[in-house]
Amino acid sequence: MGPLPEFYSPNFHSANYKKPSDWTKEDKISVFLDRVEGWQLGIADLLSITIPSAGWPVLRLLFSYFEMIAKYQYGFVKKRESSRYFQLGLESVFGKEEFFSEDLKSKINTIYEEGRCSLYHGGSLGPNLKILYHLRVPMCENTNGIGVILNPRLFTVSIRRHLYVYIAKLREEADQKRGNLLANFEKRFDWESGI
Repeated sequence: MGPLPEFYSPNFHSANYKKPSDWTKEDKISVFLDRVEGWQLGIADLLSITIPSAGWPVLRLLFSYFEMIAKYQYGFVKKRESSRYFQLGLESVFGKEEFFSEDLKSKINTIYEEGRCSLYHGGSLGPNLKILYHLRVPMCENTNGIGVILNPRLFTVSIRRHLYVYIAKLREEADQKRGNLLANFEKRFDWESGI
């Protein structure tokens, strides 16, 4: 048995793709898209479809998108600052949505602390976040005015839409051979990929 291939994403690995140092901008965009679709969104979809009560693990997968995408958008190449980039990413995904009210924006830190951090470090949501699968929007303010209600299934839809708009912008900048969004993306991608 030969050496195992190094997986760059679910569909790109060292046995079927060139080495990372030879990747073009388009190669990097394709690998990035495949990573997010294959290791985050696709798994979240599969869980939602096959295990109807899988809201917590779905959110655990999806909450990582917000910090990650903001760090790519801003070209952040350090560790830490999770809270800041989570909040920037959440606003990037939902900021223009009608349901994303000022009251909901004021609860971003609650979503970070009791969603992202509680799921990562404690395995459950905090007391001010609730899951409701028949909610017609990805999230809304709880009627008690304190917490937030989340629909994990609609998170996937919103995040996927955001991802594909981002990818289209990156490809447009790659075609034009210029752009800050692409430069920031490459800076973060290269740093994370060790290129």
